[in-house]
Amino acid sequence: NPVVAVVSAAVSAGSYTNSTITVDNTGRLSSAANGVTPRAVLMFTTGDAPVAVGTTTYLGPGAANTTLGNQYWPAPFAGTLRNLRAGSAASAPIGAETFTYTVMNASTATALTCSHTGSATSSQDTSNTGAVAAGDCLHIRLVTSAGATVTRHHIGLELTPS
Repeated sequence: NPVVAVVSAAVSAGSYTNSTITVDNTGRLSSAANGVTPRAVLMFTTGDAPVAVGTTTYLGPGAANTTLGNQYWPAPFAGTLRNLRAGSAASAPIGAETFTYTVMNASTATALTCSHTGSATSSQDTSNTGAVAAGDCLHIRLVTSAGATVTRHHIGLELTPS
């Protein structure tokens, strides 16, 4: 009778999330590890149209509108929003003027907000987060002060699954 020897692999028994698996040249599992959690990067923009000064505007994935709910990005899955980064094309607000960006979930402001003033052309919020459910209507509320520069705006943030 032939004797079969089972060579133990250097893999711990268990369940792996978003697995990274390695198989050797004989077809044996030689390593397994948890992989990187997938995420989505959501982009919002005013498109080619600059935003007027002294207004509240809502940004969606490709355009802006002064009416809440006309521009939005449906959350592709439930998760946590984080790392809001906003920029005002090539123009800064100038002086004491300000551009303020807030992530909105339908008509409710989340904790994610940032603003830039004076000569700054970008700002970020990397400390606050917000929970969303799949299908939630996400948009950016942009408030420009009365004397700010008329310009285009681009915003990005991350969504990681729960």
